[in-house]
Amino acid sequence: MAGVIYALSNPEMPGLLKIGRTTSEDPTRRMYELYNTSVPVPFKCEIAVEVDDETGAEAAIHRMLTHCRVNQYREFFRVDASEIKPMLLFLGTRDVTPEEEAGDERESSGLNDTRGGRYTFELLGIPVGSTITCRSTGDTAEVSGSREVKFRGEVLNLTRATRLALENDSFRSDSLGYWTFDGVPLRRIYNEARSG
Repeated sequence: MAGVIYALSNPEMPGLLKIGRTTSEDPTRRMYELYNTSVPVPFKCEIAVEVDDETGAEAAIHRMLTHCRVNQYREFFRVDASEIKPMLLFLGTRDVTPEEEAGDERESSGLNDTRGGRYTFELLGIPVGSTITCRSTGDTAEVSGSREVKFRGEVLNLTRATRLALENDSFRSDSLGYWTFDGVPLRRIYNEARSG
Protein backbone atom coordinates (compact mmCIF):
# COMPACT_ATOMS: atom_id res chain seq x y z
CA MET A 1 0.00 0.00 0.00
CA ALA A 2 1.28 3.48 -0.84
CA GLY A 3 2.30 5.67 2.07
CA VAL A 4 5.17 7.58 3.63
CA ILE A 5 8.41 6.51 5.29
CA TYR A 6 9.84 9.08 7.68
CA ALA A 7 12.86 9.66 9.91
CA LEU A 8 12.22 11.79 12.99
CA SER A 9 14.67 13.25 15.48
CA ASN A 10 14.07 14.65 18.92
CA PRO A 11 16.46 17.03 20.70
CA GLU A 12 15.85 15.16 23.95
CA MET A 13 17.04 11.92 22.30
CA PRO A 14 20.36 12.96 20.72
CA GLY A 15 21.83 10.51 18.25
CA LEU A 16 18.56 8.60 17.76
CA LEU A 17 16.13 8.59 14.86
CA LYS A 18 12.64 7.13 14.83
CA ILE A 19 12.18 5.56 11.41
CA GLY A 20 8.66 4.50 10.65
CA ARG A 21 5.77 4.60 8.23
CA THR A 22 2.33 6.11 7.89
CA THR A 23 -0.48 5.70 5.40
CA SER A 24 -1.20 9.41 5.71
CA GLU A 25 0.31 11.57 2.97
CA ASP A 26 1.05 14.08 5.70
CA PRO A 27 3.95 13.08 7.99
CA THR A 28 3.25 16.02 10.31
CA ARG A 29 0.07 14.30 11.43
CA ARG A 30 2.14 11.35 12.64
CA MET A 31 4.62 13.71 14.33
CA TYR A 32 1.74 15.27 16.24
CA GLU A 33 0.41 11.84 17.25
CA LEU A 34 3.85 10.93 18.63
CA TYR A 35 4.09 14.15 20.63
CA ASN A 36 2.28 12.99 23.76
CA THR A 37 2.83 13.03 27.51
CA SER A 38 5.68 10.51 27.28
CA VAL A 39 7.79 12.82 25.07
CA PRO A 40 9.05 16.16 26.50
CA VAL A 41 9.37 18.07 23.20
CA PRO A 42 8.02 17.57 19.66
CA PHE A 43 9.78 15.50 17.02
CA LYS A 44 11.39 17.07 13.96
CA CYS A 45 11.03 15.41 10.57
CA GLU A 46 14.49 14.95 9.08
CA ILE A 47 13.13 13.39 5.90
CA ALA A 48 9.89 11.88 4.62
CA VAL A 49 9.34 10.18 1.27
CA GLU A 50 6.35 8.75 -0.50
CA VAL A 51 6.72 5.07 -1.34
CA ASP A 52 4.60 2.63 -3.33
CA ASP A 53 4.64 0.03 -0.54
CA GLU A 54 5.19 1.57 2.89
CA THR A 55 5.18 -1.78 4.71
CA GLY A 56 7.82 -3.30 2.43
CA ALA A 57 9.94 -0.14 2.34
CA GLU A 58 9.88 0.17 6.13
CA ALA A 59 10.87 -3.49 6.53
CA ALA A 60 13.73 -3.01 4.06
CA ILE A 61 15.13 0.06 5.80
CA HIS A 62 14.78 -1.61 9.22
CA ARG A 63 16.68 -4.67 7.94
CA MET A 64 19.48 -2.45 6.59
CA LEU A 65 19.75 -0.78 10.00
CA THR A 66 19.49 -3.85 12.25
CA HIS A 67 22.96 -3.16 13.65
CA CYS A 68 21.83 0.38 14.68
CA ARG A 69 18.53 -0.60 16.31
CA VAL A 70 18.30 0.37 19.98
CA ASN A 71 15.48 -2.05 20.88
CA GLN A 72 14.17 -4.80 18.61
CA TYR A 73 10.58 -3.87 19.54
CA ARG A 74 10.93 -0.14 18.87
CA GLU A 75 11.61 1.89 15.72
CA PHE A 76 14.56 3.85 17.18
CA PHE A 77 17.98 3.68 15.56
CA ARG A 78 21.36 5.11 16.56
CA VAL A 79 22.21 6.59 13.18
CA ASP A 80 22.85 10.04 11.77
CA ALA A 81 20.22 11.72 9.60
CA SER A 82 22.85 12.36 6.90
CA GLU A 83 23.16 8.57 6.43
CA ILE A 84 19.41 7.98 6.29
CA LYS A 85 18.42 10.74 3.85
CA PRO A 86 20.06 9.19 0.76
CA MET A 87 18.66 5.77 1.63
CA LEU A 88 15.09 7.06 1.92
CA LEU A 89 15.41 9.23 -1.18
CA PHE A 90 16.52 6.11 -3.08
CA LEU A 91 13.52 4.10 -1.81
CA GLY A 92 10.98 6.89 -2.27
CA THR A 93 9.08 8.20 -5.26
CA ARG A 94 8.81 11.78 -3.94
CA ASP A 95 10.31 13.85 -1.13
CA VAL A 96 7.46 15.04 1.11
CA THR A 97 9.59 16.34 3.98
CA PRO A 98 7.52 19.01 5.71
CA GLU A 99 8.90 22.47 6.04
CA GLU A 100 9.95 23.55 9.49
CA GLU A 101 8.54 26.77 10.86
CA ALA A 102 10.88 26.84 13.80
CA GLY A 103 11.29 30.26 15.23
CA ASP A 104 9.64 33.56 15.92
CA GLU A 105 11.89 35.31 13.41
CA ARG A 106 10.51 33.11 10.65
CA GLU A 107 6.96 33.42 11.90
CA SER A 108 7.07 37.21 11.92
CA SER A 109 8.44 37.32 8.40
CA GLY A 110 5.60 35.20 7.05
CA LEU A 111 5.28 31.65 5.88
CA ASN A 112 8.60 30.50 4.52
CA ASP A 113 9.58 27.47 2.55
CA THR A 114 12.79 26.18 4.11
CA ARG A 115 13.92 24.96 0.71
CA GLY A 116 14.39 28.51 -0.48
CA GLY A 117 11.13 30.15 -1.55
CA ARG A 118 8.37 32.17 0.04
CA TYR A 119 4.76 31.52 -0.63
CA THR A 120 1.49 33.26 -0.08
CA PHE A 121 -2.12 32.20 -0.16
CA GLU A 122 -2.41 33.95 -3.53
CA LEU A 123 0.38 31.82 -4.95
CA LEU A 124 -1.51 28.77 -3.70
CA GLY A 125 -4.61 29.99 -5.55
CA ILE A 126 -6.51 30.61 -2.31
CA PRO A 127 -8.18 34.03 -2.38
CA VAL A 128 -8.74 36.32 0.60
CA GLY A 129 -12.07 35.46 2.22
CA SER A 130 -11.66 31.72 1.61
CA THR A 131 -12.17 29.27 4.44
CA ILE A 132 -9.53 26.73 5.40
CA THR A 133 -10.13 23.86 7.83
CA CYS A 134 -7.86 22.29 10.45
CA ARG A 135 -7.72 18.58 9.68
CA SER A 136 -7.11 17.57 13.30
CA THR A 137 -9.81 19.61 15.02
CA GLY A 138 -12.31 20.72 12.37
CA ASP A 139 -11.73 24.38 13.28
CA THR A 140 -11.99 26.85 10.42
CA ALA A 141 -10.08 30.04 9.63
CA GLU A 142 -10.65 32.74 7.04
CA VAL A 143 -7.79 33.78 4.77
CA SER A 144 -7.37 37.48 5.49
CA GLY A 145 -4.14 38.41 3.70
CA SER A 146 -1.11 37.12 1.86
CA ARG A 147 0.12 35.16 4.85
CA GLU A 148 -2.54 35.69 7.49
CA VAL A 149 -5.76 34.08 8.59
CA LYS A 150 -8.53 35.27 10.86
CA PHE A 151 -8.90 32.64 13.56
CA ARG A 152 -11.03 32.98 16.68
CA GLY A 153 -11.36 36.71 16.10
CA GLU A 154 -7.63 37.38 15.66
CA VAL A 155 -5.51 37.91 12.56
CA LEU A 156 -2.58 35.49 12.85
CA ASN A 157 0.00 33.72 10.76
CA LEU A 158 -0.74 30.07 10.12
CA THR A 159 1.69 28.74 12.72
CA ARG A 160 0.04 30.72 15.50
CA ALA A 161 -3.43 29.66 14.32
CA THR A 162 -2.29 26.03 14.33
CA ARG A 163 -0.95 26.38 17.86
CA LEU A 164 -4.32 27.70 19.03
CA ALA A 165 -6.29 25.03 17.16
CA LEU A 166 -4.14 22.22 18.55
CA GLU A 167 -3.86 23.87 21.98
CA ASN A 168 -0.11 23.30 21.73
CA ASP A 169 2.02 26.40 22.43
CA SER A 170 5.23 24.57 21.54
CA PHE A 171 4.03 23.50 18.07
CA ARG A 172 6.86 24.20 15.58
CA SER A 173 6.16 21.93 12.66
CA ASP A 174 4.62 22.20 9.20
CA SER A 175 1.42 24.22 9.56
CA LEU A 176 0.38 23.51 5.98
CA GLY A 177 0.08 19.84 6.88
CA TYR A 178 -2.72 20.60 9.31
CA TRP A 179 -5.05 22.64 7.10
CA THR A 180 -7.15 21.97 4.01
CA PHE A 181 -8.82 24.11 1.37
CA ASP A 182 -11.88 22.56 -0.32
CA GLY A 183 -10.83 19.24 1.24
CA VAL A 184 -7.30 19.34 -0.21
CA PRO A 185 -4.33 19.61 2.20
CA LEU A 186 -2.51 22.93 1.87
CA ARG A 187 0.77 20.98 1.84
CA ARG A 188 -0.37 19.16 -1.31
CA ILE A 189 -1.51 22.41 -2.93
CA TYR A 190 1.86 23.97 -2.13
CA ASN A 191 3.85 20.98 -3.40
CA GLU A 192 1.87 20.96 -6.66
CA ALA A 193 2.26 24.72 -7.10
CA ARG A 194 5.99 24.44 -6.49
CA SER A 195 6.48 21.56 -8.90
CA GLY A 196 4.17 23.02 -11.55
